[in-house]
Amino acid sequence: MTGGNTGTDEKLHVVESLSRVDANTLLYKATVEDPATFTGPWTMEYPFTATTKRIFEYACNEGNYALPTSWLAHANRRVPGKPNSENPD
Repeated sequence: MTGGNTGTDEKLHVVESLSRVDANTLLYKATVEDPATFTGPWTMEYPFTATTKRIFEYACNEGNYALPTSWLAHANRRVPGKPNSENPD
């Protein structure tokens, strides 16, 4: 996660945690430290509350030009009868 266009360096340190706040809430918390990038550590948190509704995965694929290739590569690994193929579920 360091270098490139991330704006961080080798000193980046992130601590993440999930805590049960009550019977219906999980609290995600992350503290970020990088003295080369930030003047001090900062913390973010987000509560996840229970629901009876269906939950769907969210994935943003905009601009991810490698996805079609990776989808095909994964599909090719699972072709029945093909050597080195994974077993279909």
